[in-house]
Amino acid sequence: MTFESTPLPLTTVEDESILTTTILRGAAALSDAQVLASLLEGQNLTRAENLLREAGSLDHLENLSPLGMDALGLQECEITRLMLATEFATRAIRRNGRRKLGTLEETVRELRLRAQAWPRTVIGLIGVDPCKRMIVDKVVFEGTLDWTPVNLPGILRETLRAGCAEIVLYRWAPMPEVAVGQEDRRIADELRVMGSVLGITLIDYLVIAEQSYWSGRCDDGWDA
Repeated sequence: MTFESTPLPLTTVEDESILTTTILRGAAALSDAQVLASLLEGQNLTRAENLLREAGSLDHLENLSPLGMDALGLQECEITRLMLATEFATRAIRRNGRRKLGTLEETVRELRLRAQAWPRTVIGLIGVDPCKRMIVDKVVFEGTLDWTPVNLPGILRETLRAGCAEIVLYRWAPMPEVAVGQEDRRIADELRVMGSVLGITLIDYLVIAEQSYWSGRCDDGWDA
């Protein structure tokens, strides 16, 4: 079970520095604008709010290329901080060994962080034990900008060798919005059937783009 903290309205912390708010209330109490302001020169909250309005959201800003950030008026040092903050979080997540599989939203967010290093479509595998602890977490195929080959028997062999009970397969698509085709549904259906024969449960098949994603279980209504 996860617990979410609701960011405090800016009016309740306007007299506190970002550091003071973080110490007294925790980082989760900061608004998106305050988080962004902490990475800007001078920690200018008004400028951070304006940047978020231009970008659309903190997630959209995070997914921009350096040129896209530059077009918004971010300085070179600020762009570097934003990129390194993403890399810091990504490495910390990767090194948290044998962590448990998160929620759907948490998994998608983590994979988008990693996708900063994926200029092409990739297929990735996450395998867990019966307690949902991760055993396998890796990219298994890399393809072109549009598609990548998928070897389902190879994926299942990898899963069996590792001793996974359940798996999540995902496809990262380097485009703004997700596009799901018949090939995605074929992969999901065949992997579910092949896995069930071997005693392996396919938790989900995900197609993730920069601003949206598709879940085979949720969007196609798989049986629990």
